Amino acid sequence: MYKIAFWALTYGILVGGCFTLFAWFAQTNDTFKTWYYKLAPIQTLVGIFCFVGGILGLFYPIGEEMITGDLIPAVIAILLGFMYIFAYFKQPAFLNQIYQKLTPYQVPFGIIAIGAALVHYFIWGTKTYF
Repeated sequence: MYKIAFWALTYGILVGGCFTLFAWFAQTNDTFKTWYYKLAPIQTLVGIFCFVGGILGLFYPIGEEMITGDLIPAVIAILLGFMYIFAYFKQPAFLNQIYQKLTPYQVPFGIIAIGAALVHYFIWGTKTYF
Protein backbone atom coordinates (compact mmCIF):
# COMPACT_ATOMS: atom_id res chain seq x y z
CA MET A 1 0.00 0.00 0.00
CA TYR A 2 2.92 2.34 0.63
CA LYS A 3 4.11 2.13 -2.96
CA ILE A 4 0.62 2.95 -4.20
CA ALA A 5 0.49 5.93 -1.85
CA PHE A 6 3.89 7.16 -3.04
CA TRP A 7 3.10 6.89 -6.74
CA ALA A 8 -0.45 8.25 -6.43
CA LEU A 9 0.75 11.28 -4.50
CA THR A 10 3.72 11.95 -6.77
CA TYR A 11 1.87 11.61 -10.06
CA GLY A 12 -1.28 13.24 -8.69
CA ILE A 13 0.43 16.48 -7.78
CA LEU A 14 2.61 16.45 -10.89
CA VAL A 15 -0.36 16.07 -13.25
CA GLY A 16 -2.45 18.50 -11.21
CA GLY A 17 0.30 21.12 -11.20
CA CYS A 18 0.88 20.76 -14.93
CA PHE A 19 -2.85 21.08 -15.59
CA THR A 20 -2.92 24.25 -13.46
CA LEU A 21 -0.07 25.81 -15.41
CA PHE A 22 -1.75 24.80 -18.66
CA ALA A 23 -4.91 26.61 -17.50
CA TRP A 24 -2.82 29.67 -16.69
CA PHE A 25 -1.29 29.68 -20.19
CA ALA A 26 -4.78 29.27 -21.65
CA GLN A 27 -5.75 32.67 -20.27
CA THR A 28 -3.26 34.42 -22.54
CA ASN A 29 -3.11 32.28 -25.69
CA ASP A 30 -6.04 31.31 -27.91
CA THR A 31 -4.41 28.05 -29.05
CA PHE A 32 -3.94 26.92 -25.47
CA LYS A 33 -7.50 28.03 -24.70
CA THR A 34 -9.00 25.74 -27.35
CA TRP A 35 -6.90 22.81 -26.11
CA TYR A 36 -7.85 23.61 -22.52
CA TYR A 37 -11.56 23.53 -23.34
CA LYS A 38 -11.09 20.21 -25.10
CA LEU A 39 -9.35 18.82 -21.99
CA ALA A 40 -11.90 20.30 -19.55
CA PRO A 41 -13.80 17.00 -19.05
CA ILE A 42 -10.55 15.41 -17.90
CA GLN A 43 -10.25 18.04 -15.17
CA THR A 44 -12.58 16.14 -12.86
CA LEU A 45 -10.56 12.93 -13.29
CA VAL A 46 -7.35 14.83 -12.54
CA GLY A 47 -9.05 16.24 -9.45
CA ILE A 48 -10.08 12.80 -8.23
CA PHE A 49 -6.54 11.50 -8.83
CA CYS A 50 -5.03 14.45 -6.92
CA PHE A 51 -7.50 14.17 -4.06
CA VAL A 52 -7.04 10.41 -3.63
CA GLY A 53 -3.26 10.78 -3.87
CA GLY A 54 -3.33 13.46 -1.18
CA ILE A 55 -5.48 11.38 1.15
CA LEU A 56 -3.24 8.34 0.66
CA GLY A 57 -0.17 10.50 1.25
CA LEU A 58 -1.58 11.71 4.57
CA PHE A 59 -2.63 8.33 5.89
CA TYR A 60 0.15 6.12 4.52
CA PRO A 61 3.47 7.91 5.00
CA ILE A 62 6.50 5.87 4.05
CA GLY A 63 8.33 5.91 7.35
CA GLU A 64 8.95 8.42 10.08
CA GLU A 65 10.88 10.92 7.98
CA MET A 66 8.20 10.74 5.30
CA ILE A 67 5.60 12.33 7.56
CA THR A 68 7.23 15.71 6.90
CA GLY A 69 8.01 14.80 3.30
CA ASP A 70 4.40 13.86 2.57
CA LEU A 71 2.63 16.63 4.46
CA ILE A 72 3.12 19.53 2.04
CA PRO A 73 2.53 17.52 -1.16
CA ALA A 74 -0.53 15.84 0.37
CA VAL A 75 -2.13 19.12 1.43
CA ILE A 76 -1.45 20.68 -1.98
CA ALA A 77 -2.87 17.59 -3.69
CA ILE A 78 -6.01 17.74 -1.59
CA LEU A 79 -6.50 21.45 -2.35
CA LEU A 80 -5.91 21.03 -6.08
CA GLY A 81 -8.13 17.97 -6.16
CA PHE A 82 -10.91 19.85 -4.39
CA MET A 83 -10.68 22.72 -6.85
CA TYR A 84 -10.66 20.43 -9.89
CA ILE A 85 -13.48 18.19 -8.71
CA PHE A 86 -15.86 21.02 -7.90
CA ALA A 87 -15.04 23.31 -10.84
CA TYR A 88 -17.92 22.11 -13.00
CA PHE A 89 -20.36 20.76 -10.44
CA LYS A 90 -23.02 22.66 -8.59
CA GLN A 91 -21.86 22.56 -5.00
CA PRO A 92 -23.52 23.55 -1.75
CA ALA A 93 -23.10 27.15 -0.58
CA PHE A 94 -20.34 26.48 1.96
CA LEU A 95 -18.26 24.52 -0.60
CA ASN A 96 -18.81 27.27 -3.15
CA GLN A 97 -17.46 29.84 -0.68
CA ILE A 98 -14.36 27.71 -0.04
CA TYR A 99 -13.89 27.23 -3.79
CA GLN A 100 -14.17 30.98 -4.45
CA LYS A 101 -11.59 31.73 -1.75
CA LEU A 102 -9.11 29.17 -3.13
CA THR A 103 -9.43 30.07 -6.82
CA PRO A 104 -6.99 33.05 -6.80
CA TYR A 105 -4.30 30.78 -5.36
CA GLN A 106 -4.60 28.09 -8.01
CA VAL A 107 -1.47 29.07 -9.96
CA PRO A 108 0.80 29.26 -6.87
CA PHE A 109 -0.63 25.90 -5.75
CA GLY A 110 0.23 24.48 -9.19
CA ILE A 111 3.82 25.75 -9.03
CA ILE A 112 4.23 24.39 -5.50
CA ALA A 113 2.69 21.09 -6.64
CA ILE A 114 5.19 20.63 -9.46
CA GLY A 115 8.10 21.48 -7.15
CA ALA A 116 6.76 19.19 -4.43
CA ALA A 117 6.31 16.35 -6.91
CA LEU A 118 9.90 16.65 -8.10
CA VAL A 119 11.26 16.84 -4.54
CA HIS A 120 9.00 13.98 -3.45
CA TYR A 121 10.17 11.80 -6.31
CA PHE A 122 13.89 12.58 -6.37
CA ILE A 123 14.59 13.13 -2.66
CA TRP A 124 12.18 10.81 -0.82
CA GLY A 125 11.47 8.28 -3.57
CA THR A 126 15.07 7.57 -4.43
CA LYS A 127 15.82 6.66 -0.80
CA THR A 128 13.02 4.13 -0.61
CA TYR A 129 12.35 2.73 -4.07
CA PHE A 130 15.54 3.05 -6.11
